[in-house]
Amino acid sequence: MLSIKNILKRILRKPTRKYPVFSIKKVSPPDVSFIFNSTGANICVYIENWEFNTKDHCQLISSGNSKLVDYSVCPGCNITMHKITEVFGNDGSEGLKTGICPECQYIRHIDNFPDEWYSEHFRNKWLERDESRESNVEKKNEPAELINKYLKVQSPKVLDIGCGLGDRLKGFQDLGCEVWGCEPSERRGRIASEFLGVDIFCGDIEEYLEKADIKFDCIYLYCVLAFLSNPFDVLEKAIKLLSPDAVLYIKDGNYTQHNFFHNSHLGVMRSFFSEFTFEKFAIRNNLEIIYSNKVESEYLFRKNDRVPKAQIESHCKRENFLEKYFQEELSLKSITPGKLEGFEMHYGPFDRRVKYAVYVPEGNKNRSVTSSLPIKFIHINKNLPPILVK
Repeated sequence: MLSIKNILKRILRKPTRKYPVFSIKKVSPPDVSFIFNSTGANICVYIENWEFNTKDHCQLISSGNSKLVDYSVCPGCNITMHKITEVFGNDGSEGLKTGICPECQYIRHIDNFPDEWYSEHFRNKWLERDESRESNVEKKNEPAELINKYLKVQSPKVLDIGCGLGDRLKGFQDLGCEVWGCEPSERRGRIASEFLGVDIFCGDIEEYLEKADIKFDCIYLYCVLAFLSNPFDVLEKAIKLLSPDAVLYIKDGNYTQHNFFHNSHLGVMRSFFSEFTFEKFAIRNNLEIIYSNKVESEYLFRKNDRVPKAQIESHCKRENFLEKYFQEELSLKSITPGKLEGFEMHYGPFDRRVKYAVYVPEGNKNRSVTSSLPIKFIHINKNLPPILVK
């Protein structure tokens, strides 16, 4: 049980930023006269330049001739999602689109590369610039130290879904756990197998979960959920592999902790669970939340059919968390409606820089941002809209 001191620490803790903004300044806006439309009702972000250094594991690639696939139905609620952002080239060609489920607040790219493209990318190209960590794998004690407190059996069986280099699974192994891992990247899966001295399944996570015939005492996904095509399906398959009194641990990216330019362009990070999504998922699957750090989107669940759903639902509140996020990310309070305003942003963690302009239509002066979605990102120097990958 958490002490009063720790409870207060969690309540008062401020959200961390995965991509801290080092500086943002106003500059002269670029010339967008050849594509500028002052009659539209949408906020427009005109991107002039986006720089990445050679050590960055992210890169912009052209969407090319790849046909984007429609993923506009929420896989958890089976209803159509509402569009929040769109990306365009300077000729009007369409790129990634992002939407939010009006029922569970799940966010995903609703127009994106097909699953086959991502399967190949994860298998052969995933984090191919991450050479320093791959050549020197070091054990990480998180989340093993937290989860171990909740395991009720001796020599528990632990499965890491998307185990990467095996660095986090090593923490469980050193605590006396039997460990299993599955990893879509063949290169990183081989490294994990050598590091741990156990066989690691290299391939599609969904395939592994369908064929597994072991009951696990702990299954965890550490910063993996966002990269899955259908995270609801993967989690439901994982729940079926849990033994009695087993735990399911998830830690994942929080949409509002990421830079807005990344969220709208990072196709490989395909979706985000909000706090409300996690709690709705727990209700639907008879999961008791036994630990949570909502700032970090960190949850530990235990299967419990005896928890009254009304008790859980009383804590399950939907919030308009996007309004404040959009306001802050686009510096909207410093923008005069009806005027094109130029900015230059320098942000981390790899010394990234983006030069852009924002236009807020005159008619939006007294309207909330979320009432005039989607926000449009337009690349003024690119015919085909780019997609950000790792």
